[in-house]
Amino acid sequence: VGVLALYIPGCLLIAMSTVPGLLGESFDATALLVGLLFFYPVGAGAIKSVVNIFGAKQFHPVLQKQQISSYYVSFYMCINFGALCGGLLISTLAQSNVTVAYFIPVFMLCLGLMIFAAGTPRYIVTKASIIEGASKDKSTSTQTFQAMLPVAGISALIVPFNVAYSQMATTFKVQGIVMKSALGGYLDAATINNDDAISVL
Repeated sequence: VGVLALYIPGCLLIAMSTVPGLLGESFDATALLVGLLFFYPVGAGAIKSVVNIFGAKQFHPVLQKQQISSYYVSFYMCINFGALCGGLLISTLAQSNVTVAYFIPVFMLCLGLMIFAAGTPRYIVTKASIIEGASKDKSTSTQTFQAMLPVAGISALIVPFNVAYSQMATTFKVQGIVMKSALGGYLDAATINNDDAISVL
């Protein structure tokens, strides 16, 4: 739902803003900002926060522990390989045609959504468990609250982690701009951001 309602429309708005005159006679900064600052990040957050866990839920938590560990390693390798390919392709293509470069992610997201939807009958979907009488039992509510405290503490660390992690891309781009000048324009600043994916792979 997040991909269909937010992620794809956000990428589409960003891509459409690269086509002169498509969103109006003058450049529509509002459409770009809505896509860039609302649809795209909210949609990305909606899918990225659940996709890895959804994949792990396809395995039995006790009988297939080894497969779950292998899955997470493979998942992380795949997303970094995709980031590397996309980072190299899009940044290079954008030098000659920005519109085509920005429509490629829209196409790939649509393709990924269709492949995901095609596999729907095969997915294992676990239903949320409801404890009967839990709302009436104060001790159960207290135990649930106490069990959630460690989760809240870990969740609170997500914000500083992402603040630090996001700075890496900015640092790479700043370094790339300096290196581009030093090397006489042979190195595009956006491609330096791929160093993260390369280091992981």
